[in-house]
Amino acid sequence: MTTETPISRLDLERFVLGRLDPKACHEIDARSETDPELRARIERLRTDIQAASTDLPAFQVPTDNAPNLELVAGESTRARRRWMPIGLVAGTAFAAAAAAMLAVQPGTQPSPEVFRGGFDLAVEHVRAGSGTSVGLVVEARQGDTLQYTITPNADGWWMVADIQEDGEISLWTPPQKVEAGTPARAAVQLDGYTGSERAFFLRSDAPMELDVVREAYAQAYRQPLADIDTLPGLPATQRSILIVRTPKEP
Repeated sequence: MTTETPISRLDLERFVLGRLDPKACHEIDARSETDPELRARIERLRTDIQAASTDLPAFQVPTDNAPNLELVAGESTRARRRWMPIGLVAGTAFAAAAAAMLAVQPGTQPSPEVFRGGFDLAVEHVRAGSGTSVGLVVEARQGDTLQYTITPNADGWWMVADIQEDGEISLWTPPQKVEAGTPARAAVQLDGYTGSERAFFLRSDAPMELDVVREAYAQAYRQPLADIDTLPGLPATQRSILIVRTPKEP
């Protein structure tokens, strides 16, 4: 990184989260001392991340008397299946079933990230039976599971669309009815794609087709995916997370 090199949104998020290597952190610190615009970007990110870390109680997964839950082989929007949607069940029944399937360790109750606005969003990263709450950037690899919960402030419909940095778009969760104040939960298991991708969580008054999401992305595709927090022109309240792939251990 040089003084002439633009600093990406992803690098700044990692910097604020303390996940950037020390040399790059030192360079960003040095540049921010003489660059008011860079300092302002850093402060905005810090404010956003701090605001996303309060209020929603930790999602607890019970482990006693948990029924079995089958993976639902839903229709993929691609020619090949790259994820497996987990059956959507409202309320505590899903939590109990998820315990049996994901085998989250008892006592693992991380503090979730909260995204304020039209709905709250909590995301759990599950690997090898252990769950960890994550925020705006998720570092994950093939085989990991992302479990997500939204709690809307109004009745409507919700869906989750995923966009890869190569431009491929898929549906993680198809449009589902949701009621104000009632959590809705689902999960996906990540495939072997090695690039970054962004998952968009959408709540709308009426169900939307995936083509509407494609059209919205077409208006912003020239921007780096890491910088597209929301898609322009969608008739929906939006939240998104950036997923950065890490190598799978041998």
